[in-house]
Amino acid sequence: MYWLPPIRDLNKFCAEFWAWWSTLQPKWRVLPLQPGTLHTIHEVAGDWTTLDKPGLNGFLSILAALKWWG
Repeated sequence: MYWLPPIRDLNKFCAEFWAWWSTLQPKWRVLPLQPGTLHTIHEVAGDWTTLDKPGLNGFLSILAALKWWG
């Protein structure tokens, strides 16, 4: 069994996660203002090394947050 933290306000969690996720993106990547907004860009205008975040608060934290949300 695993532990999931309580999410008391799902809309607030969504907004805060999206704001955090947006700050992690490479400068060349433009995201929609709201999650779930249709936004299709099929061009990579740079590299993804800014998302290479190893360690305790690295990319695994993103996956954990998505698991809690899901």
